[in-house]
Amino acid sequence: MNERLKAPQRWLDGGGPAGTRELLASARRPLRRTDEERARSQRLVAQLAAKPAALGLLSTLLGKALLATSVTVAAGAGAWSLRAQEEPALVANVVVIPAQGPGSPARSERRAQAPDPTLAAPPRDAFKLVAPMRLQPSASPLVVAAPTPGATVEAPTPTPETPTSSITEEARLVDRARAIVLADPHGADALLAEHARRFPAGVLSTERDLLAIESLVRQGRTDEARMRRADFGSKHPSAAYQRKLRWIFSEPDTNP
Repeated sequence: MNERLKAPQRWLDGGGPAGTRELLASARRPLRRTDEERARSQRLVAQLAAKPAALGLLSTLLGKALLATSVTVAAGAGAWSLRAQEEPALVANVVVIPAQGPGSPARSERRAQAPDPTLAAPPRDAFKLVAPMRLQPSASPLVVAAPTPGATVEAPTPTPETPTSSITEEARLVDRARAIVLADPHGADALLAEHARRFPAGVLSTERDLLAIESLVRQGRTDEARMRRADFGSKHPSAAYQRKLRWIFSEPDTNP
C-alpha cells in the first residue's frame, strides 16, 4: 500500500526509461516576449475594439495572439513537452471588414429585388365556389309494363323430400292406418289414400295394398276385396303374402 502512494518520479531528473531524459532535455525553451511586442499588441487590440464589426473576430484573435500554454503528451515509453510560440504576424495580417449600417447600399439593393414569382399569391379566381347542380326532370315519363291479362302464374315446384324423411313419413301413415283398421276402416282408407297420393311407388306400397284389402273386408265389401286379392296375388305370389291374405279373409291355413 505504501509503494502505491509514494510520490511520482520526474523523468527529467532520472528514473525514466532509457533515452527519455535526453529527449526531454533537448526540447526548446519557450521564448519570452519583449516590452515592445507587448505594446504593439495592445495598440492593435485597441484599434480593433473601436470597430463594432471586429468584436467577434477580436475575441478569437486575442485567444490566439496571447496563447501561452504547455501541452504534455505521454505515449508509449516517452513524453514530450511542447510550447506554442506566439505568432505576431498573425495579428498584423488581419483584415477588418467594415460593418454595413441600416441604410447601406447592399441592404437597399436586396430589399429592391423582385419577389420570387413561384411564391406569389394565387389569383382570386382559383378558388371560385361551384354552385351545386340541379337534377332536371326527365322529358319522357317512366313507363312500367302492366301484367298481361289472363297470364297464369306457375306454382312453385315442391322441394323433393329426402329418402330418410320420405321413409319416415311413409311409416307414419301406414302404422296409423294399421292401428285403426279394425275399429275405423274408413279412417284407415283416408290414410292409405294419402300415402298412395304422396308415395305411389313408395317402399311400403305392398303393405299399403294389404291394408286396403283388409279395410274392404272390415267394411263388408267382400266382392271388391276378392278382386283386389286376385290382382295382388298375381303380383306377389310368395307364401308369406298368401298366408297374410288367408288370415284377412278368415280362411284356414292349409300350410303347416
